[in-house]
Amino acid sequence: MISTAPVSQHHINEILVGLRAADKFTSLRDFTPDETIEWVIKKSFFTQTIFFRGKLGVIWGLQTKSLVDPYGYIWMLTTNIVEEHPKAFLRKSKTITRQALQACPILRCHVDMAHVKSHDWLIWLGFKTLGIESIDEKPYWVMELRAE
Repeated sequence: MISTAPVSQHHINEILVGLRAADKFTSLRDFTPDETIEWVIKKSFFTQTIFFRGKLGVIWGLQTKSLVDPYGYIWMLTTNIVEEHPKAFLRKSKTITRQALQACPILRCHVDMAHVKSHDWLIWLGFKTLGIESIDEKPYWVMELRAE
């Protein structure tokens, strides 16, 4: 059973403890990891927590850089629970993508090139690879999905 809820401070604390290795990240500037997540959430106009059988699996959100920016920048953090429920996660990913495209007709994201599985998942969802950008001297794929 999959359920959703608005993101709360409790969810932020829980996701920090259970982040999958592929979702671990370098904090922004001098921020701690929890401050980084809180900053990303604050900058997002939509956020959601997804539970699989009552266990936190995903926090995701959508941002724009400005009110006139045509791009929605989608981000997602996951716990190992998604590995226990791969089919449910894939089905929910399709729903998330549809929801995001309703809000923003063009979605973009950056994927660390060390995370090939994440790249392949986005390709499966319909994203295209636009190229490679360097962020803090690390290579990232630039991914995009457009509403049809």
